[in-house]
Amino acid sequence: MLNAMFESHNILEIRDLLGLNQTDFAKKLGISREVVNKMESGKMKVSKRTAARLQKYL
Repeated sequence: MLNAMFESHNILEIRDLLGLNQTDFAKKLGISREVVNKMESGKMKVSKRTAARLQKYL
């Protein structure tokens, strides 16, 4: 359920609101920039682990 809250358009919107580029956002979440790019473009779903990290960061 948690990862359903973070869809591709939400990830981009959150990152933009935080004023972070993909690289810095990825570092904050402990993932690669490539994963951030794939999540934002809808090519990859947000994992439960990443969703939990994102929720903790927010």
